[in-house]
Amino acid sequence: MRKYQNDWLHVLGIILSLLSLALLVQPLVRGIFGKPIYYRFLGWLPEGWPSLVGWIAVLIVGLVLISITKPLPKSKPDKR
Repeated sequence: MRKYQNDWLHVLGIILSLLSLALLVQPLVRGIFGKPIYYRFLGWLPEGWPSLVGWIAVLIVGLVLISITKPLPKSKPDKR
């Protein structure tokens, strides 16, 4: 598969992936400490399964963006 050189898409994919992972794991950690497990999708979807599916979809979009773009360069070349 061809990879595209687009740093902004790669950064967006990283941000979406980390955000969705955090919001998928947080209710599970709270459940370990005896609190109820419920998912919310920014108030746009009903609580519960629809929100869980929404966060999983965001995670998949973020991972796809990471996989179709080239990795970020280690350092910028000097422009001298």
